[in-house]
Amino acid sequence: AAKDLAAELQAAEDEASASASRMATLQSELDQARSDLTAHRELSASAEETLRRSVEESKSREEALRAELEAARAKSDEEVRRAAAEAEGLRAELDAASSKMREMEEEGNETKQEL
Repeated sequence: AAKDLAAELQAAEDEASASASRMATLQSELDQARSDLTAHRELSASAEETLRRSVEESKSREEALRAELEAARAKSDEEVRRAAAEAEGLRAELDAASSKMREMEEEGNETKQEL
């Protein structure tokens, strides 16, 4: 009976040792999983920050391009107004020159008739 008890005790100790070893392995796996999760969270936060900065930079660039486009439009509009004013001035000069030419032709015709 003592042998049986000793054998049972040895079996229980072996089982306890195996359980302790398994618990240590599980604890190690749990620690690794926690470490992996922390690393993943840090990587995720870093990626999120990078994405946020990229979006902000894109918005800033878009605003700058919009302002540049608006300035180019305003400059173009001003150039069109200037060209139109210049054309109007040239038309007025042409009309004046045509009118003067007609006057000179009429004076020339009158002088011919007088001669």
